[in-house]
Amino acid sequence: MFLVKVFPPPAKSGVNLQGHFNMENVTEYSLTVDDDLIPSTREEKPISVEMEEGEMDEHAGVPIDYNLYRKFWILQDFFRYPLQVYNRVSWKQMQHNTEEVLRCFTSYKLDEVKMSSRNITSLKQPDRDVYFAKYLTNQKLLDLELSDSNFRRSVLVQLLILFQFLMASVKFKLDVQELSEEQSKWVSDCTERVYELIKETPPGGEKFAEIVKHVLSREINWNHWKNEGCPSFVSKVFETDKPPKTQKSRKRSIADEYRLKDKKINLGNTELSRLWNLAPDNLGACRSQARVFLPSLEDFFEDAIYQVESPSDVAETEKLVNDGNYGWRALRLLARCSPHFFTYSNMPPKTLPLYLEGMIKKLAKDLPSSLIKHEEVAEEEDEQQEEDEEFLKHEQEEAEQVNEKAAESQLETVSKDQVQALAARVLGRWKKLAKLLHFEDDEIEYFESEAASVAEQAEKMLQVWAENLTDASPPVLRPALSECELESAWHEVFGHDAATADK
Repeated sequence: MFLVKVFPPPAKSGVNLQGHFNMENVTEYSLTVDDDLIPSTREEKPISVEMEEGEMDEHAGVPIDYNLYRKFWILQDFFRYPLQVYNRVSWKQMQHNTEEVLRCFTSYKLDEVKMSSRNITSLKQPDRDVYFAKYLTNQKLLDLELSDSNFRRSVLVQLLILFQFLMASVKFKLDVQELSEEQSKWVSDCTERVYELIKETPPGGEKFAEIVKHVLSREINWNHWKNEGCPSFVSKVFETDKPPKTQKSRKRSIADEYRLKDKKINLGNTELSRLWNLAPDNLGACRSQARVFLPSLEDFFEDAIYQVESPSDVAETEKLVNDGNYGWRALRLLARCSPHFFTYSNMPPKTLPLYLEGMIKKLAKDLPSSLIKHEEVAEEEDEQQEEDEEFLKHEQEEAEQVNEKAAESQLETVSKDQVQALAARVLGRWKKLAKLLHFEDDEIEYFESEAASVAEQAEKMLQVWAENLTDASPPVLRPALSECELESAWHEVFGHDAATADK
């Protein structure tokens, strides 16, 4: 924020061009259940008791448990670092927690009557706005915070910012950091639900929703501006009426001091003076055709062409193509005079001598005084082309075999009924099986948090494995079950299907 205030908008130092996130902004919350929040320990107020006007029912509101408390504050970690949402497990956790929070906001809505009953409208407004950098995360305060309209608006706006980031085209995102069509539809639906909740949150929900939508639309323009490299907002001013430039008098050069009356220069040495005064314009003399020492292709490659035509007459070590000095000069000449130098080839040569031999064969066709028989060169090129085609055909056949094997491995899939039957047999060994199926520790913790019983946890793990992995099939699962001493379970669930597939 300090850099944003100090630097002007076009300066890249104050706009966070690469989109770094503040990883130090960590929201800490309780990891254990508070005993005071257990519903069984609360003494319920009798229904027949009448409450006076303005009295606050401490049992009315949102039923808060530890699961809702944990899921609610976990969302702050996704707001802090949105890129982790592109992970498969993190996306499911964010999606599930968001649904729970929105369902809570929808089931318990704020209105003007509830706010007036709690004396919210009668509170004296301060002379200036009060800024709170963080909300308190105590478990006992969550039900009161959910009844605060400002708190609700803060969380809902954070969700809108996260959704807009996931849907926007950001320059520094990787190619794999992109939502699928199903995920994009879920984000769009949740965005509409969030706007509806903002409109239903008093006071002035409709007006506040319009303001948020306007601010986020302007943020899209800022994102496009950053993707384009932050061009300057200041347009160039073209001056039409400029004062005429005064011509400065040419300074006397050092050569004028040595120039004689007949416009010749005396350098103090007879030979140097003669060389300097050979031409009136020294730069023009350097560009003269008489000073062009670049040889022609025919003259330079004449001996090399003869050596290629008659390889038996010259020893291999004495060939010009094997001379590094000759090869360096040949490359420079080819780059300036021959179009074959820039021709693309699917089979680039491994060494410079091989490359020069190929270039000499191509030049022999163009040079009128070629010493190489054109028929022999054509036959060698045809043979080279046939070798290239045979090599490409072999590569294509190997690729087709790999694709066929991959297609055969994908034919066998695991059904939902098989997942349920196998989960009932795995039970307590599902964590070891998850490790063998290449699940990470954080994914295993996610399965434990999503289900209460061991059977449900095993079924959740197997369902994610069967739905999301491309190689999920009974043959892949069999070695992992053997490691867990559960090969009998594989035969009970997949034995009949495997025998049918073999037939």
